[in-house]
Amino acid sequence: MKTTTTNNQSCTNGEMSRYQTAKGPRVRRRELGASSVELVCGLLLLVPVSLVLMDLGFVMLSVFANDSLCREACRAASATDPKDAKKVAEQLVTRANAGGSTLSVYKLVGDPTTSAMKVPNAEQGGLVEGSVTLKTGVDVKPMFLVGALYGGKPIEFVTQQTFPYTFVLQPKPKDKKDQKNGEEEESPEEE
Repeated sequence: MKTTTTNNQSCTNGEMSRYQTAKGPRVRRRELGASSVELVCGLLLLVPVSLVLMDLGFVMLSVFANDSLCREACRAASATDPKDAKKVAEQLVTRANAGGSTLSVYKLVGDPTTSAMKVPNAEQGGLVEGSVTLKTGVDVKPMFLVGALYGGKPIEFVTQQTFPYTFVLQPKPKDKKDQKNGEEEESPEEE
């Protein structure tokens, strides 16, 4: 009795079909080889593309962080005395670099510049008029392929922000003698 099934490629008369071995069904060598070639070709494309995407993502995050740093430093510089604007901005840049990362290094580019600044009289005090412009930069060193394309040199990005001054100059306190004289002069006028 000779029965053959075509679905599972088995024979009952003791003969083996061409798709079977003594251990069970075998996979064609050509199919296995084709799968291996497809896997290798896919990895050869996938690995470099994923490394470039990781580099570009890191660069984008560093640029966004630099934009945020510049905005924060400019806002802080506009809320302080114009004489102390650079010092305040440098403190914020130093705090941003405190993480210890050597892949992205932040820096203050130049001194803060002011435009149309009017400082009120120190005796009377008042709002400082004008705006402050600040530039910060970041040196980004991508880790993978983009870094290799640049020869390991950092890529520099610069951001500029401008904010109006919001600093209010407090009036100088008068001397006690001046205050007493001023009070005495005011009291006779009231009568």
